[in-house]
Amino acid sequence: MTWAYIVGFFDGEGNINARGHGIALFQNHLGVLQEIADFLRGEGLVSPKYRVKESGFRPDGTKRCNVLKYSRKGDVLKFLNGVLPYLIVKRRLAEDLRRFLIIYPSLTAKQASLIGNQTSTKLARLAYGHVGTDGRSTRNKRP
Repeated sequence: MTWAYIVGFFDGEGNINARGHGIALFQNHLGVLQEIADFLRGEGLVSPKYRVKESGFRPDGTKRCNVLKYSRKGDVLKFLNGVLPYLIVKRRLAEDLRRFLIIYPSLTAKQASLIGNQTSTKLARLAYGHVGTDGRSTRNKRP
């Protein structure tokens, strides 16, 4: 198993979840994903969130495929560093996610999903000055 093989597999059968900061590989043959997981474990990707789901059938009768997921930031960065020298199809998205994880190492996926989503969450209100550093609202305060 090599990084080049994994990249070829990932470019065709993989997914980069930029909002959730994770990567996933999909395959009907569980053994292939287990071999990839063994190689990645040897490269230091030992995320507790790693999992391979065995395939089965959905309620509508269609077959599910197996999935190998990594969502811990350290593991995702190691994976991206390993695949980027060879990546073709998913290169731009991988570079963007890698850059984001380096620039904002402490930002969680949930916090990042709020960026650009101007809801009434504390994070958005804090960013726009509607919540003080004590967590209390600064709106509608009488002088």
